[in-house]
Amino acid sequence: HEQSMKTFRERAAADGASGTEMYEKGRREEREKYEQVVQRLNEEHTRREERMADQAAASADAVRRRHDADLAALQTRLDQESAAWRAKVTAKAQEALREREREIKARAIAERDREIEAIAARLRE
Repeated sequence: HEQSMKTFRERAAADGASGTEMYEKGRREEREKYEQVVQRLNEEHTRREERMADQAAASADAVRRRHDADLAALQTRLDQESAAWRAKVTAKAQEALREREREIKARAIAERDREIEAIAARLRE
């Protein structure tokens, strides 16, 4: 009887150790699965962040290109309007100069005609 009890205890101890080992093995496997899931989720998150960063960079680049194009169009418009304004101011200045020239010529002709008339009058006397 004692021998069977000893065998029973040894078997129970072995079963207990075996159960503990199996429990520990199960926990290790479960931990490894969780670690794999966490790693997979981290990798997915990293890929998603990279995609979003790429999209943000592409969007920013598109905005920059659009801004540059708008700026170039505005600069062209400004250049054209400035050239038109300068041409208008130049034309007005030239017209004013021609008008002043006509006035001076008219006064000079009137002055000359008065002098000629004065000389003619003196010669007649």
